[in-house]
Amino acid sequence: MKKDLTIFPGQGRELSTMLGVMDISVPVRKLVHRMEGHTAGISCLAVSPNGRVVATGSADHLAILWDLESAAPLASFVGHKAEVKSVAFSPDGRLVATGGGDYLAMVWDTVTCERVKTLTGHSSWVRSVVFSPDGRFLATGSGDRKVIIWDTDSGAKVRSFEIGSYTTAVAFSPDGKYLATGEWDTTAALWERVSGRRAMSFIWHDKEVRSVAFSPDGRYLATGSGDRTVAVWDAASGTMLRILTGHSSPVTNVAFSPDGRRILSGGTDGTIILWESETGRKEFSNAGHNGEVRGVAFTPDGEYYLTAGGDGVAFIWKTGSGEKVRGFSGHTTTVDSLAMAPAGDHDRLITLHSGGNAVIWDIETGEREISFTGDAGGITAIALSPDGAKLATGNDDATIVIRDSGTGGKIGSFAGHALRVTTLAFSPDGKWLASGGLDSAVFIHEIESGKRIGPLTGHRYWIRTVAFSRDGKWLATGSTDKAVLVWDTASGKRIFAFRAHRYPVTSVAFSPDGKWLATAGCDSRILLWDMATGGRIIDLLGHGADVTSVVVSSDGEYLLTASADGTAILWEMRSGAIVMRYEGGNGQFTSALFTRDERTVLAGSTDGVVRFWDRESGELLVVLHNLDDGFLWSAPPDEAASSGWFWTDRPSVVHVLRCKEDGTDPEVLAADATERSVHLELYNRKDIVMGRLNNPEKYQREVERIVGSIQASWLDTYGERLKIKQIVHQQKTSG
Repeated sequence: MKKDLTIFPGQGRELSTMLGVMDISVPVRKLVHRMEGHTAGISCLAVSPNGRVVATGSADHLAILWDLESAAPLASFVGHKAEVKSVAFSPDGRLVATGGGDYLAMVWDTVTCERVKTLTGHSSWVRSVVFSPDGRFLATGSGDRKVIIWDTDSGAKVRSFEIGSYTTAVAFSPDGKYLATGEWDTTAALWERVSGRRAMSFIWHDKEVRSVAFSPDGRYLATGSGDRTVAVWDAASGTMLRILTGHSSPVTNVAFSPDGRRILSGGTDGTIILWESETGRKEFSNAGHNGEVRGVAFTPDGEYYLTAGGDGVAFIWKTGSGEKVRGFSGHTTTVDSLAMAPAGDHDRLITLHSGGNAVIWDIETGEREISFTGDAGGITAIALSPDGAKLATGNDDATIVIRDSGTGGKIGSFAGHALRVTTLAFSPDGKWLASGGLDSAVFIHEIESGKRIGPLTGHRYWIRTVAFSRDGKWLATGSTDKAVLVWDTASGKRIFAFRAHRYPVTSVAFSPDGKWLATAGCDSRILLWDMATGGRIIDLLGHGADVTSVVVSSDGEYLLTASADGTAILWEMRSGAIVMRYEGGNGQFTSALFTRDERTVLAGSTDGVVRFWDRESGELLVVLHNLDDGFLWSAPPDEAASSGWFWTDRPSVVHVLRCKEDGTDPEVLAADATERSVHLELYNRKDIVMGRLNNPEKYQREVERIVGSIQASWLDTYGERLKIKQIVHQQKTSG
């Protein structure tokens, strides 16, 4: 039976979109959100022992149970304060364990949907959770270099292993006597559960081991690595039996089929490969996701397998043919990248989403102008020319397309990369375009002639960011290999190599005068470099997770950064001091920008929205929600709207609820209810929502004008509610 999903009472929350439905309350009552499906990308998955239910975790801090047959959500688990990074069923299916970015593991009852245990003991993200085969124990692996074994019934800590390296994965042997761990130091290991002794090390990979899995009979261990291979080992002797090669990017997940005859693997490039375990022969390969594969699992009968991707979608596939059966996801997709284009006296916003589509928005009206996808594969990178006339899109099929930003029409295209294009940047004069790819190559393309410089080689792994200096003489590139390289754009020769980041480099930006370079990475640091000497000037510390974006103000006095910790920070460059911190929502921030006048700061997020803040005060102004079609903007509550304002061309996505003062007993009003239509007339207001973003003074005057009317008119009788229609009509005719 389908269960009602958890209800979130609380006034002053942002409006949210969930599976095409946004729930808000009537005015002067508590705001109510009811979540159906994830509102951010899926991070992990597990299949129940009976094969009827799928559990997923997400960057929206939720774990959700889904009906495998219909792909309908059954129940949600609310408790983590950060991304749910791992999920597992107990052998009897009565419990689900989750591990989160909040350093916690939690245990949930699948019948009552209540949390029964909160396990504390880790000092970093809990990356892996797994029950022992008899269900008596739960093992958790973390970035704090520890594996902890817990008693499932009592929640007591039974044993803790000091691994010695960042723990990426944990798996119990089928007999429950051993634990296998994957480690960042390139090894996998076998541990005795009772004694905690390290029984064996598996050494062959030359990059981190990201995933481990036992065969059902316990004879073999499979390991997936950042070196793009899957290794199959004899679990008893530690002998490496075979290497499976075929992935073009790091292998993130591995799993054996229930009969042990197949191995399923997924990579950061979204590719899924099914192998014969005995021979290592590749049965077939699918480009299944527009983003890294974050989870793989077989159904208990082996007839199907499931995959979860960084694109926010989970798919069910038929094992024998590789045919995609169905998918399930949240309503929104991650906002991966942002760009601003001038349009007369106002801005146009371009958003790139994890589903591989890009959207151009009119920031003055709030309306969606154009939405487009790649010609032969999803869009994976965007860049806007300095004059705003051209939009470059990098694609999953390794091509680059130049488009007219006004129409989205194709102007030209470039080739050169062997794999997916991951990042793009125009030169300041708009004559050149730099590109980086999953193939670790960098190219510089001349827009008019199609002439190409490169490949610029020097990075060992895929390119995550490229940026020109303001005079166009230098190009900086950052990579998953942790290095930042600076090139002379005319000759393609390397000038500097900066190697101070401990984890992948995510973003680079030059100062306007070209005297320094800012670099950001997954080590949560922002580093400033002197371009005259190549020396490091300063380290900026203030984020608690990966720094995903760095932008320099036009005067070079300030730096704006976004982070997976769900914050954006404005820094003063001279002192390195934090000027303002911008927060909101449950997602991880993926990108940040200034508007052209630099009075407003905006950030894209994994929860599928773009937030706009006043730069000086840090006040949240409006939120843009990405719908499948149409548009939806929301503004926070104020004295005239206790549930906030919204502006949409799709009123069907708004559900108006009647509820008690404490937010309980919500009742969705019928689509044709008079109360609902009155509410929509009052609060679906383009002038107020877009005015709050573009003309704050006018917005404030409008709110003050109508506050008395709305508060005085919302009474409890049907007849009195009809008077509101007259007020709305008078406002429209007089204003």
